[in-house]
Amino acid sequence: MALKTRPVGVSLVQYDLNTGELIKEIFLSCRIKFRYLDWAEVNKMFYIKSIRTVETRVHLPERISSNVAVVMAAFSTFPLKFVGMFEVDRRIFGAGVTNAILTHGMLIIMYVNGLVKFFSFDRILEKFKNFEHSLDAFTSTGNIDWAELPADLPINIKITEIPPLLFEVSCCDQDVKIGGFPWHYIYSPKRAANIFQIKSLKDSIQVEGGALKCVDIHAEPDSCSFHNDDSGRIIHVSGGCLNVFKLHSEKMCRSVELQTVATVNVHKPQQKVRVYMTSSGRRVKRRQSDNEVSFHDDDDVIHGVEYEDELDISWISVFSVSQASRVIFYDNQSFQMLKEVFLESSLTEGHQVYEHHVHVDLDTIVEIYKPMPGQFRCNMYRLSGDINQEISADSGL
Repeated sequence: MALKTRPVGVSLVQYDLNTGELIKEIFLSCRIKFRYLDWAEVNKMFYIKSIRTVETRVHLPERISSNVAVVMAAFSTFPLKFVGMFEVDRRIFGAGVTNAILTHGMLIIMYVNGLVKFFSFDRILEKFKNFEHSLDAFTSTGNIDWAELPADLPINIKITEIPPLLFEVSCCDQDVKIGGFPWHYIYSPKRAANIFQIKSLKDSIQVEGGALKCVDIHAEPDSCSFHNDDSGRIIHVSGGCLNVFKLHSEKMCRSVELQTVATVNVHKPQQKVRVYMTSSGRRVKRRQSDNEVSFHDDDDVIHGVEYEDELDISWISVFSVSQASRVIFYDNQSFQMLKEVFLESSLTEGHQVYEHHVHVDLDTIVEIYKPMPGQFRCNMYRLSGDINQEISADSGL
């Protein structure tokens, strides 16, 4: 599935994964600029979202009202079905709404002051959904007549009052993660961005050892989230180090503690030689100690941690200024390394990279990076043989 801009608006398109042929095209709207697509529940429901509007007192006659922060539409998969479209209206949810997402069956509303509110999406559907709508009349296999303006998908969910609040928290960067067994949440307090706190969703009691400090000497900020395999484990990434935790509680005991189950360090220590220039122009070499910090020569940095459910393998992408990018595969249960592969990208030592992303799907690796402003490059790799063999590059774009 993907969003595609047409001369008269935006469409949702579905392609065959093997042949790349267009299967369906659903015209969304000529009025609303949809730009974002993400999972609400992996492999079950996804949603699309419009660009955000800035709150203003000036009346905007075109497009959507400034009272509407975003417009969202949800679709169920297998088979593809339209669930509904709705507006996140500041007159309903309150002033200061900046963004919204759908995840874990909840509508999450974010505010400019750092407040994040959670609402049940199922309750919203039960109370505010006005009618069902079939995609049959709006579905095409490529024969849409763009000379005539197609009809928009209707807004069939009209939220007229604020739904019952499930939970709210004030945090830094409007970033809250929910998961674990029983339910817990991870966030950074508003005035303590250098720490991750893990608390119970039921009573907001912090777990024992549930305060993870961030290290601010790395090029990439620390991240902390629940594992994508729904095991309830927690992954904390700091530079080139990854720590895996679990929530543990004894029977008949209400307290929950955080326990370390695995640690991965992708940094390969090596003695470095720094070159300095004296005032007379003489070059002087000095050995750099292993614990010396240099912002110009940051060591290996973990850019992403993902999970492949069909193979039960976790993998991390690693970027370094001194060598090619790497993808390291781990056994998902023990986090023992299975294979480390280097990507034959065009990056060379000393190159500045503005963005860098790696995606893995079964036997395919896609590397996307931005070597300079206004330019993106894509390298695609195909894993060949078993896990003990090297990978081969299919193409570089």
